[in-house]
Amino acid sequence: MAAAQPDSLAEVIGRWSGGRVIGVEREYEIYTGPPGGDRPVDARTVWRDLPGPGRAIDPGDPQARRCPTGAAITTDGPHAEIATPPVVLEPGCTDTVLAHAAAAERHLAAQLGGHRLVGYSTHISVEVRDHAVVPVARLVARRMAIPLMLVLDRAGSPGVLVRPRPGRLEIGGEFAAGDQLRAAVALTVATVLLAERRIGIRRIAAPGAPRVRPARATERFGWYVDRTAFGPDLYVAGRATRIGRAQAQDVLARHWSRCRPVARTVLSDTEVGLVDHVVAGLRPLPMEAPLDDDGPVAAVPDHRHYGERVRGVVTVRVVAASWWKALLQLDGGHGSQRWVTLPGRTLDPVLDALDAGLLDDELALLCRQSVPVTNRWRTPA
Repeated sequence: MAAAQPDSLAEVIGRWSGGRVIGVEREYEIYTGPPGGDRPVDARTVWRDLPGPGRAIDPGDPQARRCPTGAAITTDGPHAEIATPPVVLEPGCTDTVLAHAAAAERHLAAQLGGHRLVGYSTHISVEVRDHAVVPVARLVARRMAIPLMLVLDRAGSPGVLVRPRPGRLEIGGEFAAGDQLRAAVALTVATVLLAERRIGIRRIAAPGAPRVRPARATERFGWYVDRTAFGPDLYVAGRATRIGRAQAQDVLARHWSRCRPVARTVLSDTEVGLVDHVVAGLRPLPMEAPLDDDGPVAAVPDHRHYGERVRGVVTVRVVAASWWKALLQLDGGHGSQRWVTLPGRTLDPVLDALDAGLLDDELALLCRQSVPVTNRWRTPA
């Protein structure tokens, strides 16, 4: 039986507000000219000339454009960047987040025309409560970094970044795609959830895990774990690297054995099985094989727009939108204006409901009311 259509703004918000969220950012270098004779291009020099990048509605990033897939494209220094919308952490989420990343990359490539994109880095974010995110990041950086380095980085990578951000923990490493990205996201999710459970406990869930004193990250608060932080260069021998009395493969296998029960509570059997194969050596680590391409991915809507909507007597504008929050302005005419604050993850479902005409009467009523209306869902700033 098909799910009943929501008939109120509160129902749309409630349906899409449950569970924590994850997301992926991927950075790219831009080149122009034929392969072999191409030249690097600073993304900032071409950004104003993009023909249809999307709406500028992120108050924290004037370069960001919300594109028709729901993701954002922006610049980070000389690099171009895509950022997926928040994806609910549930079985199949690694497929969903990869599909959004691939769709955003296609949109970015189309905007750049004859320029060529070359993957530069990947950042995986997992929602963590504000009061816990710094100790979780510290624990991951000091005791759980080796498995993440093995499943994300390559032989030429420098190391990984572990950055606490408002409401989320961000792990930054080498550019990843396809099953390599799926596996990295799955292990990162499981690692963060395990660390969240273990903060404050002196003997964490992985007795004997190698300790390291990570360096302070530059540019933004967090930690950097270098490829040589544990003594030998982890990226030369990979799984066979000697770390104390064990090999890096032993560290990876022990870590996954403790993460796996946590992973099974939020991921599908297929997603857990993918990491099983990577850990067991049945699938290669990124440093053991060429870069995957994204391959077949799930379809995501690629026709969204974030411009003005006229629904009956009400004009709706998306005033601002970030990962965590969105702000709608309702104009009912004759000076009647209202503002509605939404959790960021619910913006697209609310716009879909608006476009389907499911909220017309409620919006008109809101504009006739004398008190501005905001929702009561709490989200990080």
